[in-house]
Amino acid sequence: MKLFCLAGMLAVSATFVLAGDTKLPQLAQIKIAAEQGDPAAQLKLAERYYSHADLYNAEVWFRKAALQGLAEAQYRLAGVLSLQVSHKENDKPVTRKPNPEEAVGWNQRAANQGHAGAQSSLGHAYRDGTGVKQDYVQAYKWYELATRNKNFSAMVYRDALILKMSSKQVAQGQKLADAFVVQPQQK
Repeated sequence: MKLFCLAGMLAVSATFVLAGDTKLPQLAQIKIAAEQGDPAAQLKLAERYYSHADLYNAEVWFRKAALQGLAEAQYRLAGVLSLQVSHKENDKPVTRKPNPEEAVGWNQRAANQGHAGAQSSLGHAYRDGTGVKQDYVQAYKWYELATRNKNFSAMVYRDALILKMSSKQVAQGQKLADAFVVQPQQK
């Protein structure tokens, strides 16, 4: 498989050279822009690493974009932080355990910007008590906001949660959702 991939990359490179095309391949352009601090390019580069199951480098680049306030990067970083990540440092295996508390913090930043996926993820965290104290009212709030943002799986979770809540708790969650105001980029 690796030999096939290497042969494919060489063929693509040869095509650029033979065609006299001096433009860099798109991934090279993305990497240059990411290294120069462009958060959108950092997100794209992180997504490439993620798609190749390189969670260590995906985390590095998601974090760079997240620190610049990009909600999608904050959400994606939270997702990676929820996983165990292994890589090598100095030829020795290193493993980072899941970090649900940090994941909640990044999801909170993205959710406050109106990111529906992050809002739903916060609903899960509060429902299950993962990285935060279990709180059905907060879980309801975040599921409701995600539902309003067209995340329809959040509606299913919200409705299942209602069956575990008192009517007073549902009213409190609804009130919190109604009072929510989207905030600008959060670093």
